[in-house]
Amino acid sequence: MQNSDIHALHRPDKLRIVIAFVVYQKGVLVTHRVWQGNQTDAKSLEPVERYLNSEFGLDAPRVVDRGMAIWANLDQMDENCERYLVALRAGVKATGLLDEIGTPRDDWA
Repeated sequence: MQNSDIHALHRPDKLRIVIAFVVYQKGVLVTHRVWQGNQTDAKSLEPVERYLNSEFGLDAPRVVDRGMAIWANLDQMDENCERYLVALRAGVKATGLLDEIGTPRDDWA
């Protein structure tokens, strides 16, 4: 892998990777997988999903960071009936998203 392949698109001085962890219920690491980071986080969900489904066939919740929290990814996980937990930035965009998907304000903690 060449350095030019894994530099961030907007930060060529920073190397990027995509990493998936599979952990047991009690937080024990089962395995991990690393991919090149030469794409945006938003486009990284598909290969991660393929890997998890082909290797494990797990009905386990996905935990995704803010970079992967785009409508296309959320829609894909909804269509696949997957459970997921998404980190959101605090602010107007995040609260707008929570309002849009109908999350009660009491559950925003």
